[in-house]
Amino acid sequence: MKQSVAAIVGTNNNADNLAVSASHLYSYESAVNALLSPGLHQSITKEDILKSSLRRTKTVADMRYYWNKILKYNRHTNNVNTNDDDQKKNKKKPLLIHITGTKGKGSTACMCENILRSNGYKTGLFTSPHLINIRERIRYNGQPINEKLFSDVYWKIRQAFEVDESDETSDEEVDPPPKLPGYFRMLTLMGMYTFLYELSDDVDVIILEVGMGGRYDATNFLDTTNTTTTTTTAATTNSNNYCSYFQRVVYGVTLLDLDHTRILGTTLKQIAWEKGGIFSMNKLNPNGISSSTSSTTSTSKLLSEPKSNSKSTTTEKEETDDKDEPSSSTSSTSSSSSNKKYYILDRHDFRMVPPSVTLNALSSAKWPGRCQTLINKKKNVRFYLDGAHTPQSLDATVEWFRSKSNSSSSSNGTGIFNCSHERNPVELLELLLKHQSGFSRVYFAQSDTSRPSPIAKASAESLLKERGITIREELLADEGKKTDDDSEGEIEGKMNTKTTTWQETLAIIWKHLLIQSTADTKSASTSASALVSLSQTRDQDSKVFVTGSLYLVGSFLTALGWTEESSPTSPSPSSSSSSTLASTTIQ
Repeated sequence: MKQSVAAIVGTNNNADNLAVSASHLYSYESAVNALLSPGLHQSITKEDILKSSLRRTKTVADMRYYWNKILKYNRHTNNVNTNDDDQKKNKKKPLLIHITGTKGKGSTACMCENILRSNGYKTGLFTSPHLINIRERIRYNGQPINEKLFSDVYWKIRQAFEVDESDETSDEEVDPPPKLPGYFRMLTLMGMYTFLYELSDDVDVIILEVGMGGRYDATNFLDTTNTTTTTTTAATTNSNNYCSYFQRVVYGVTLLDLDHTRILGTTLKQIAWEKGGIFSMNKLNPNGISSSTSSTTSTSKLLSEPKSNSKSTTTEKEETDDKDEPSSSTSSTSSSSSNKKYYILDRHDFRMVPPSVTLNALSSAKWPGRCQTLINKKKNVRFYLDGAHTPQSLDATVEWFRSKSNSSSSSNGTGIFNCSHERNPVELLELLLKHQSGFSRVYFAQSDTSRPSPIAKASAESLLKERGITIREELLADEGKKTDDDSEGEIEGKMNTKTTTWQETLAIIWKHLLIQSTADTKSASTSASALVSLSQTRDQDSKVFVTGSLYLVGSFLTALGWTEESSPTSPSPSSSSSSTLASTTIQ
């Protein structure tokens, strides 16, 4: 049931700017343009962003609303047989690995996928964000799905949301979500639909990386019990067997750190509570305990309690430690008072894997933008790229750079950095300075893309005063001058009266921190312009360290002309000593 161009593209002023002809409406390019278009899947204005954030606690109900519409549309159009329960029961269901945490979710998912694929399992991998190509988020057997499958899935799902249901009653949905899902929600639906329907005969294991948190994350909308559940909330009454898709489910929690504190909480315990929400078998009601849990509750217990209504085969472990240690979050513990059990993968579910096979799979695992080295032999330059946007991860990243580049804190090199304006840049730059003060040049480059934010940017002066750092007026001379390349953090109506770019703000802070430095400190409007400026220097450094935002790392990979297709499928024996997750030679 294809809709008109106007119906699909939309009628608001922003969406009308999509120049999509009828003949190209269902192309890959039009699908990507639609996903990135304001007014369709993107919230850009302050009002839209705030409106979306208010629906965060309704994410699971909203995702089920969208999922039901997709399945209903497919039944009516005979795209797939989504209502044949007998066929589902007779068909082998995939296993699911669901991974949350603060640091290393994507890398862990990548390693799990590579181990499984190396042992003959057909895999579906969903991760975020992408670095260069949006199809990176949805992978089959380690490779991004092709453009045709991506566009087919997008438009098939999109048409399900465009069907006019004005004649139908909506007693079941008192507070319906927006007509079209937001960007991440749409991509999550696309990933799950791809694995469960488009490639259902070809996927043995689905590895799913949480976007943010867990309890209210878009990836957390399918229950994992074995019985049909009926749950009632103020917004919706839902009766569906959302667990019928998976044979077994494994939950993984990587290292916890203070990140996205505005949304997830300001302590490790609060963050653990949010991430532990993926353990709940009843996703629509993941409220096992109150977030105001007594301070005597350990982090690992917090991770176990949200799933108090669930089944478990994890080993019970008495927890007497009350330290907020991130490492405790990785333990699969359960409350001694709980008589319910998780589902996790039993030993017999997998063929016994020789250790050597696992080691080979781990050594050949490659995850772009994480501990990645690019070598330009023509110019004798090595680029070291790794995303790091918390103090703990930046500390580890700098140590990796120093060990792989044989750099000391006083040696020359070029540093390139950016971070979101929602983070504390003074804290991050102080840490970078502590470990690597000898950069001959430092660039603060704007990423090609960034996550929309309703938060106004702070000035360098206010950030420095908050940290108790003496202000040097001569270094603030450029702050507030008129510029034309400041897009990050800007919201409709110019929330910040200053027009200094965020990259100029970072440069001012860096100069305050390193008063005696002779380093050439610059801000750049794009990653490409930073590379051009770097290439024009007389004594170009042989080591370039790119870190901070993953969006910045992705922008530099693009500017350098790197693609997954240009990267070797596995590290060569001669490169094993560098043990990076990705290493490529570029011209």
